[in-house]
Amino acid sequence: MVVSFPPELVDYTIDYLWNDKAALRACALVCQGWAPGSRYHLFSEFNVCVRCPRDLEALFSRIPFIGQLVERFSLTTLVERHRFSGPYLSDILPLLATFAPRLRDIHVRFTHVTALLSDPSSYGTAQLSRLQSVVRLELFHCQGIVDETCYQLISMFPRLKACLITPASWSGTVQHCATFE
Repeated sequence: MVVSFPPELVDYTIDYLWNDKAALRACALVCQGWAPGSRYHLFSEFNVCVRCPRDLEALFSRIPFIGQLVERFSLTTLVERHRFSGPYLSDILPLLATFAPRLRDIHVRFTHVTALLSDPSSYGTAQLSRLQSVVRLELFHCQGIVDETCYQLISMFPRLKACLITPASWSGTVQHCATFE
């Protein structure tokens, strides 16, 4: 005899387990009907460590459904010791706009902000307009932050409610940390 649960009960159960990753993985394997709700909670927060933007693009291309679920994205780029070699933020943002349309929070460590908007046509304003749902932006240990770039970056996100920028170096009037809420 096959027992069937009402979908509302299944959704309620999976939502109750939102923070229990092991239980959510088990729920995703129970049946096809349980997988979407489990995946939603498993992949709404996505933390990744890459060497270059191509690695991130390859990851999203191999598993395309993940990008559709991501709301909170955290990227740490691998850097060589005593030598900053992270990718440019202008390479990362278009990838996020393409692969993660539901994105609300962006947290990036070790990247270059220089030349963020030096050539906007290279990645298209229309593409970046998909990032309008972003309400929180955090940049840690980023190179090349200058006042003008910072203002341009913040203006790219019209719904931004919180921004934390802790630069590795800063060329401008603020010397340590810029933040607002």
